[in-house]
Amino acid sequence: MTNDAFDVTDSSIKANTNMHVVNPTTPAQYFHLLRRQMKRNFRKPLIVIGPKTLLRLPTAISTLEDMAPGTTFEPVLGDVQTEKNPGAVEKVLFVSGKLYYDLIKERQANGADDKVAIVRVEELSPFPKDGLKQQIETYSGAKGESSFFLIMRSFHCLGGSSNRERCYPPPPKSGPCIE
Repeated sequence: MTNDAFDVTDSSIKANTNMHVVNPTTPAQYFHLLRRQMKRNFRKPLIVIGPKTLLRLPTAISTLEDMAPGTTFEPVLGDVQTEKNPGAVEKVLFVSGKLYYDLIKERQANGADDKVAIVRVEELSPFPKDGLKQQIETYSGAKGESSFFLIMRSFHCLGGSSNRERCYPPPPKSGPCIE
C-alpha cells in the first residue's frame, strides 16, 4: 500500500500506487470507482470494503447529476450541511462508510446540524492527504475527532504540531471493537 497521490487523468504523475482501498457511501461514488477502474489503461486491484446494507439504505442515494459527465470520484466528501457556515462548527468527525448515515441521524436527533461537521473519507489507500488537509483548513476553529486508529500518523503530517491537539484518536479500550 502507498500514500502516493494518483490521478487517472494525469499521466505525468508517476505514482507508486499498487492498489486502491475504498469505502464509498453513495451510488455515484461507487459508479465513479467502477468507471475509473475501467477507464485506466492498466489494472490495479480495487478493494471495496462497503457493506451490502448500504446498497439498500434509503438515505444512501445519488442524483443523475452526481453521475453526469465531468463528475469524478471524490476521495474526501465534505459536509454539505455545514459548508455554508464553517465558523459555527465546534466539532469535526472524520468517518468512513455506513457510520456516516448513523451519525447524520444522531446529529439531526440532537439538533446539532450546524455544530458538528461530518467529513467522509471515501478512499483509504492511497491516503487522501490533500482532501483532508483542505477539510481541516475549512474547519480550522473546530476540534477534530477520528476513528482511524491506524492512520492517525497521516493526520499529524498534514499540519504540523498545531493539529496534534485537534486530531486525536480516542483512548484505547480493553476489549473487542464492535460497530
